[in-house]
Parts: sequence; structure tokens; C-alpha cells
Amino acid sequence: MNLTTGKRTAVDEPGETHGHCWSPDGSRVAHTWQRTLDKPAEVAERETLLITCDPDGRDRTTVARKKAEIPENGSGRSGVVYFFWVSDWH
Repeated sequence: MNLTTGKRTAVDEPGETHGHCWSPDGSRVAHTWQRTLDKPAEVAERETLLITCDPDGRDRTTVARKKAEIPENGSGRSGVVYFFWVSDWH
């Protein structure tokens, strides 16, 4: 979001993001992304991507990705499962 104008820019296709940070010079954004699932309890395999992009969402680069099968537990396979968390840019 541009704090001066209040304009919001979507930087990825719809999905679940969890954590983000800016590069020290403000030219790039890093965030995690995972596809939104209609019925997560029915999907055993999940994939989380660690992505960097320009502030307007262009020039996307997938830095890392992890795909794994999620075993059922007491609550099944419900919800989002993340393998990365963005907290700082190094």
C-alpha cells in the first residue's frame, strides 16, 4: 500500500501469504505464498513459496519452495501449512 495515496496493489495471485519484509533499499518485497484450498482436509500435499518482487508485484522471483505431504492428525489436514516465515531481509 502506498501510504501517501492509500492505493493498494496486489502483488500476487489470490492465495495465503504469511509474513513479508522490504529490502533495505525499499526496491524489493519478500513474502511467502500458498494456494488457497477450497477443501484443505482433502488435499494431502501442500507447497509454500518464498517470493521476492518489485513493490508493484512485477519481476517476481521464487527464491525457495517446499512441497510436502501433510499427514492427518486430530484435526485432519485443515488449514494452511507454512514452511517459511519472512521476518527480515539479509
